Amino acid sequence: MELDWSAWISANVHCKRECYGGLKWCSVFVYTCWFLWKWRNKLAFDSNFNFPYNPSKLIIDAVREWTSANVTKANSDGSINISMVWSKPSVNFYKLNVDGARSQNGQIGAGGVLRDYYGSWISGFSANLGCGSVLNAEIWGLLLGLRLAHNLSCLYLMVESDSEVLVNMIKQGC
Repeated sequence: MELDWSAWISANVHCKRECYGGLKWCSVFVYTCWFLWKWRNKLAFDSNFNFPYNPSKLIIDAVREWTSANVTKANSDGSINISMVWSKPSVNFYKLNVDGARSQNGQIGAGGVLRDYYGSWISGFSANLGCGSVLNAEIWGLLLGLRLAHNLSCLYLMVESDSEVLVNMIKQGC
């Protein structure tokens, strides 16, 4: 019997059950995936990395911190802080989120996620790119993500990157 990964991920991401003293399972699941990705990259890029002694405590503590930071509260001046969240692309569009990173020893890597207008996972990538700058990693992340979208015939595409320098370079035609 073959596992339907897409359905399994979707079920966990949309699960509203509570666990660990009131935390939402979907948050615990997402943070677990993120930490596993982060630790896998550290293992690939940092020969001195050792997995944490108590990984579940680190994950649960991070979810608790994120949950408490995202409770909407009025400030003393009456204003309200609003958390930024990922938003679905327009109907018939795909959204590509890309990012690059650099370790202290100069190793760079990039990754990205491609989703449809329902917010469903289409594909993703990660790449070990050798040595370089953060900007090199960001540019390679964009290039690899655009290649992925092109190869999957994603005709209408929105791209998001957290690199202000990369975004400005594109806007200026570099």
